[in-house]
Amino acid sequence: ANKKERKSSVVNLLMSQPQELASLSF
Repeated sequence: ANKKERKSSVVNLLMSQPQELASLSF
């Protein structure tokens, strides 16, 4: 359940600010 919730948070961040997420990913 925790893992799924975390994934949802990541997806939300990606949709909210993809550029910022890409900066964190790279």
